[in-house]
Amino acid sequence: MLLDRHPGTFVTSISHTTRDPRPGEVRGQDYYYVSMHDFEDLIAKGGFLEHAKFGSNQYGTSKGMIEEMRQKGKVVILDIEMEV
Repeated sequence: MLLDRHPGTFVTSISHTTRDPRPGEVRGQDYYYVSMHDFEDLIAKGGFLEHAKFGSNQYGTSKGMIEEMRQKGKVVILDIEMEV
């Protein structure tokens, strides 16, 4: 509802992932696709707000992506899976 009513203010987070793109997915729109090495490097540098492993792939929300959107005047809504 926020995205529909305020498209100039709110954006959905774009996660980093170590998996390959699926047909129809767009880099930088659906996910930021990175190697396992680059993902682990971001973890070591404290570059993620949150991250988790699902199957053999990693997923995470980078602090850099949130900051980039904040500098553009956007409010980021996190799109994450909760681990139980």
